[in-house]
Amino acid sequence: MDRKTAEKIWEGVRNVSGSRREPNFNKWAEDIRKLKAREKVSDSRILEVFRWANSDPFWKSNILSAEGLARHWLKVTAKANDKIEARSNDSGDYIRNLIKS
Repeated sequence: MDRKTAEKIWEGVRNVSGSRREPNFNKWAEDIRKLKAREKVSDSRILEVFRWANSDPFWKSNILSAEGLARHWLKVTAKANDKIEARSNDSGDYIRNLIKS
């Protein structure tokens, strides 16, 4: 699973950087494994935070590897949590409003 997560992160990085040279996926997978062990997070949480970072004007140019994501994890998740939570709340309000109608 770590390798698949690394490959999904690479897809996002490639879209931002335009690089065609594939990274060392074994190293990226190891960085993912260490992040999961250190922070007790799942692959889906890692990808959720990465997707947010990959669309953020500042973070998309600063998170260009699994190692970079791991290095900045606390800062990125602090920012992402606010945005992800707000988006979830907006969706919840939208759904509640639909139900009331």
